[in-house]
Amino acid sequence: MEENTKLIIDDNILEESANQKKKGELTALKVVSAILYALVTGFLLFEFFWILFTEQSNVGLGLAVYLVIILAAIGSIANAVPTILSLIGLIITVVKRKKGEFSISTLVYFIVFTALPYVTEGILFLTCYIVAQTI
Repeated sequence: MEENTKLIIDDNILEESANQKKKGELTALKVVSAILYALVTGFLLFEFFWILFTEQSNVGLGLAVYLVIILAAIGSIANAVPTILSLIGLIITVVKRKKGEFSISTLVYFIVFTALPYVTEGILFLTCYIVAQTI
């Protein structure tokens, strides 16, 4: 009787440690994609505000260069990295979600972070358009 109880307790401990490992399996991917997104967005915002608030003779030209070179070229390429990482996490979550290994919150997290970099870039593009109309 005591051996059966010990086996059940040992099985429960093994299940709990396996569940802990499954929960932390994508944590690094979540953190890295969020940090890269924050860095890219911070860079794009810094450049935008630097163009607007520095003493320049032609703000419109600076804004045009920002749109074409920084936002469209560099921003799109840089945003591809967190988007690809989030897409990898999304695929892993969808595949393992069918087995019941990941929660719906992990799925939603990766869906949001797959689209968020380009939504932010679109908002910056619209902001540049509005600012250009007021100049």
